[in-house]
Amino acid sequence: MISVVIPTCDRPVLLPHALASLEAQTQPPDEVVVVDNGTTRSYPRLDANLTLQHIRTDPYCGASRARNIGVEHATQPWIAFLDDDDRWSPDYLADLRASIAAEPDAVMHIGRLCYVSRTGSRFARLPDPADGLRTTLYRNPGVVGSNMAVRRDFFRRVGGFDCSLPASEDRAMLWEVVRQGGRIAVSAERIAYVHAHRGPRLTDLRTLLRGKWRFFSKYRTELTPGEKIKTGVAMVHCTWRALV
Repeated sequence: MISVVIPTCDRPVLLPHALASLEAQTQPPDEVVVVDNGTTRSYPRLDANLTLQHIRTDPYCGASRARNIGVEHATQPWIAFLDDDDRWSPDYLADLRASIAAEPDAVMHIGRLCYVSRTGSRFARLPDPADGLRTTLYRNPGVVGSNMAVRRDFFRRVGGFDCSLPASEDRAMLWEVVRQGGRIAVSAERIAYVHAHRGPRLTDLRTLLRGKWRFFSKYRTELTPGEKIKTGVAMVHCTWRALV
């Protein structure tokens, strides 16, 4: 029923923790597809006790393309995404299966996102569908790949992740589902943990800024004047953070 797609790039120390969080699920995934787009070839935990495919791509093809390739190799009707440096709560997949059964008309399910700093402090975010998720157009409402699951046929319908976006591709995916009339269900019960860590990250502040600008360029005609102002404020803040 559920394939888990994990893009990974030269982080052999982090990937085993993501796989361990899948092994610890109260209901394990039906399939795991690890898409390796780095140059490191030593992954000691790829013999994890999971039904696992290991796909190698051209080096540094990017997280969006790696996720899209993973979906093409997946065999299950639902796709859940997990980045190699993130974790899930033990009942994440059990709650996702229950949500899919309870809301069969939903094509995307989003869980709570919890950021964990190096000092252990946490703050959580959860998208609020009350405004039709229009907050997605001017800021991230609380979604990354790791707390998103989508029906595979609808994923293909919206064209997958936009590989032209160096960041904000998760927001773009969410908004494409909204634009095409797909129903999105939100659950506060399952949690994706995003951990701050040393070492390479997929998105630094400059990449984040470029992604925001390209996202704005792509959807600017859909923003209201007030939303354009909010977008401008968010990008000024990101620019300031990138420069200091």
